[in-house]
Amino acid sequence: MRHFRESYIALYGGSFDPPHYAHRQILKTLYKSPLFHHVICMPNYLNPLKESALFSPLERFEMCKILAADVLNTDMSNDTKVLDSKAMPGFGTLEVSDYEIMQNKPTFSIHTIKMLQHTYPRTPLAIVVGEDNFAHLHVWHKIDKLCEIAAFVVIGRDIKSCASIHTIKPKKPAHKPKARILERIHLSQYGELSSTQVRALLQNGQFEQALEMIPASLHTFIKAHFRL
Repeated sequence: MRHFRESYIALYGGSFDPPHYAHRQILKTLYKSPLFHHVICMPNYLNPLKESALFSPLERFEMCKILAADVLNTDMSNDTKVLDSKAMPGFGTLEVSDYEIMQNKPTFSIHTIKMLQHTYPRTPLAIVVGEDNFAHLHVWHKIDKLCEIAAFVVIGRDIKSCASIHTIKPKKPAHKPKARILERIHLSQYGELSSTQVRALLQNGQFEQALEMIPASLHTFIKAHFRL
């Protein structure tokens, strides 16, 4: 059994524009990890460092719900946002949150993590980030305060890059955020996948190639969006 008082809440945020196989692998790895008794998948309204998205915030939220249901092999066609562990006994809970979307504006991570700190005052928090974003923590809004509140789970695209995460240096050597790495996860199968790559294929009408990178559970939604 899991010792919930010793485990974390993991915040897995991002654009999910659209979700793909790598997102699924990450979400499933987090959900099955004994480090976390609760995993929150939170699509953002719009990344503060990006200018546009292919899918609307609500569409990305719906796709994340489908993806979470896929991870649990559970029907999530109703309005329930929180999935419990009935489908996979021994694991914690998986939530798809519309918190940032409902802000109706770009939301900095520090604001979201403070909300979670207020909601779960006695539970340690962890933020899930890719190694590329981890290398640029120095540009994050109020990063020092963020590092005080939460630890980080860093996603590496392969074993070599994941093993070298501790040696990553911020681009501004004058300021090095004191980030604590709780866990390092390497993507064993889908490390080269990115939403940017999938979006480009979809925008160019290369739907078959794009769908090969997206879990089958999302194909109906994608096809309906593009009226295929």
